[in-house]
Amino acid sequence: MSAETTVAHIELLSALILQVCGGRAGPMQDQTLAVPARPQVTMRRSRCVKVMGRDYSVAQICQVFERLQLPYVHQARADDDLFCITPPAERFDLEIEEDLIEEVARVVGFDAIAVRSPVADLVPRIPQETERSAHALRQAMVYQDYHEVVTYSFIDPAQAEGFAAPSDWLQLLNPIAAQYSLMRPSLLPSLVKVLQDNLARQESRVRLFEVGRVFLAAPAVADGPTTVAGIHQPSRIGALAYGPVAEEQWGQPTRGVDFFDIKADLQAMVAPLTIDCLPASESEPLPFLHPGQSAWVAVSGKRVGWLGALHPSLQQTWEIPRPVMAFELDLDSLTQLGLPTPQTPSRFPMVVRDLAFVVDLGLASGAVVAAINKLKNNNKQLVILSNFMCFDEYKGQGIAQNEKSLAFRFFFQDTDRTLSDTDIDQAIALIVEVVQRDCRATLRTA
Repeated sequence: MSAETTVAHIELLSALILQVCGGRAGPMQDQTLAVPARPQVTMRRSRCVKVMGRDYSVAQICQVFERLQLPYVHQARADDDLFCITPPAERFDLEIEEDLIEEVARVVGFDAIAVRSPVADLVPRIPQETERSAHALRQAMVYQDYHEVVTYSFIDPAQAEGFAAPSDWLQLLNPIAAQYSLMRPSLLPSLVKVLQDNLARQESRVRLFEVGRVFLAAPAVADGPTTVAGIHQPSRIGALAYGPVAEEQWGQPTRGVDFFDIKADLQAMVAPLTIDCLPASESEPLPFLHPGQSAWVAVSGKRVGWLGALHPSLQQTWEIPRPVMAFELDLDSLTQLGLPTPQTPSRFPMVVRDLAFVVDLGLASGAVVAAINKLKNNNKQLVILSNFMCFDEYKGQGIAQNEKSLAFRFFFQDTDRTLSDTDIDQAIALIVEVVQRDCRATLRTA
């Protein structure tokens, strides 16, 4: 029964009582209080035809609304027919255009809709030589003895504490449960939760990774075909390593996984790309990672993620007895590969030179490597530098307590000629100048 017809129903019942029992009816008082507004709903005939996949005439649609006793106004336009419906109080299910389309299809009959197979152009997508799929990265992680996990995109706000600033959080308005009321700002909280569950089941060695989206508040993001206003949702790949490097065996002593172990796993995954580890700074910190065992990760000079050990305070909060190593990188930056370029083997001899730099104790070797790589890419005189590597770190006698010595080996070779001492000396001078300027280093002499 509709609330709008209450008076009519009472009048009818009163008339029946008077007819059977006699008597006299009192006055009627009808007060309408806080009745929900029923906004008008408009349906376009073209939209109805498009959604249902068959034609409906104006007469058919009018007949449907008349049978359902829905008051309507038909507006015939040059480009379309509009039907404006004012739903009665009892039809609270009619709120949007699709609700009216459903009523038309239901009353006319769903069996009147012809069964047709979808028709579409089949365009094969040829894999590009410069791209690789996320599945290839998954395989690379599996080859490194990691297990893939799939976790919920919803997490408990308590899990996000320390991993992301509250200003980046996206709270759900209507969560399915209290422990799933926040969109995850990082993959790491979910991975740590899975690690905690494994430790509760007496697993002493855990290797996990996940490929998925994270969700961050970003007012600058606008609506688009693949974006939602105010929400940044990049795809990322994250991994976590805990426990001994290898299962207990007689061939090697047992030791816990460290920063360089997971860095090696990361390098194996991104190959043939190479990574550079850049130290965190006060302006761009990594507060959820150990300050002495963490770094930003750059690929081809672009920062794409982070790498390091879980901060001891978070480790204690999660009640994890040993250090946890993890990384998280943007997926799109790892799927793009450069075109392979053939290189002619040189017939001329290679020249090897060693240099040692004295730097601050807190400076990572990756900072020096990044400075030399930047110079190599921007200076044509260093085209003869075929490769270089950091092969030694020294602290002790002859070096100040707040400093350390980093030794590098440089390989020089040309494909067209034999290099002279002048060529080598000029290249070495450029390298020394850049490292001294950018890394505040001094050249260590014998």
